[in-house]
Amino acid sequence: MGGRAVALAVVALAAWLSLTPKPPSLPGAPAGTDLLVHLVMHGGAAFCLLRGWAGALPAALALAFALEGGQALVPGRHVFSGDLAMNLSGVALGAIASGMLDRGLFDGLLARRRAQAVGGDERPDMGRDHALHPPGR
Repeated sequence: MGGRAVALAVVALAAWLSLTPKPPSLPGAPAGTDLLVHLVMHGGAAFCLLRGWAGALPAALALAFALEGGQALVPGRHVFSGDLAMNLSGVALGAIASGMLDRGLFDGLLARRRAQAVGGDERPDMGRDHALHPPGR
């Protein structure tokens, strides 16, 4: 499944969870867990949208507002400013994570994990200036 298909699937799931009259719940979950769900759901949606389409941040923000506002039209659901705040926080975190990935800021972490998986050096040339310090010195 391509990146855009994943993004659309995540958006569809977020829409269904936000606009269904009786969304599934997590039995025994502590109070406030729904706020974490809003954060993760909208962070994931924003991240996937931005990975699929450059410049999708306005769409991710519109989705956060629309899904919370749309609950006013669903019987048994209510608009809650705390949910909206977590939606928008999730969008911000998703955008930050996507931007970090674009800028290669996870490359060092990924290289270290790969090296550990194959039994190599745990810190492969992270941040080394090769012009001043050639590898092996």
